[in-house]
Amino acid sequence: MKFKMSFIKILLFIIFSNHAFANISTHTNYTKNDIKKLIIKNAKLTKYVSPSLGLAVAKIESNFNYKAVSPKGAIGVMQIMPLTAKNKYGIDRIMLFNPIINIKVGLHFLDSLIEKYKGRVDIALSHYNGGSRVGIWPNLKIIPATHNYVIRVLQTSSKLKKDKQIVKNNPKILYDPYAELKYNFASIDKWLEIVDDYKKYYN
Repeated sequence: MKFKMSFIKILLFIIFSNHAFANISTHTNYTKNDIKKLIIKNAKLTKYVSPSLGLAVAKIESNFNYKAVSPKGAIGVMQIMPLTAKNKYGIDRIMLFNPIINIKVGLHFLDSLIEKYKGRVDIALSHYNGGSRVGIWPNLKIIPATHNYVIRVLQTSSKLKKDKQIVKNNPKILYDPYAELKYNFASIDKWLEIVDDYKKYYN
C-alpha cells in the first residue's frame, strides 16, 4: 500500500511539473469559466468526486479564485494548505497558485478522503476543511466547526447536480457506508439528511 501511494505521488508530481512554471511565468489569467472547466475535466478523472461536488467545494472554498489565500494560509481554487501539498504530493507552495495543479491536488485529496471514509462524503468534507479530528472508522463525526461548511457544500452540489451540462456523461457512484459498500446511493441528497441529523445533535 505504501509503495502504491508513493508511486501515485511521484506520478502526480511528474504530471503537475510539466505545467507548473510555464503557466505561472506567463501570468496566464484564468476566468471563472476557465476554472470551472478545469474542475469538470479533472473531476471526471477521479473515482468518487463528481463535477458537481468538485465545483461546490471550489465555490465555497474560494469562489473559483485561483489567487485566493486564506488567513490560515490555504491557497488557490481548492484552498490547499502548503503543508498538505508538500507532505502528500511533494508540491511546493508557489505551485499551488497554478490552478491546474491546485485543482488536481484538491480533487485527488478529496477523492482519497471519500475512499478512506468508505463513501462518507460528509466526513470527507469535514476532514478536507477541518483536518483529521473526524476520528477513525467506524467512530466518525463531523467536526463541529466544519458543520456549516459541510452543509453549504452539499447543498451547493445538490443544486449543481441538476445542471445537465455539468453532469452530462459523468455518473459517479457514492457508497452507503452503513452497508459496507454493498448498496449505491443515487443522489447526494442523502448526505444532506445525514448532515441534518448532525445539526439536530449539535443544537
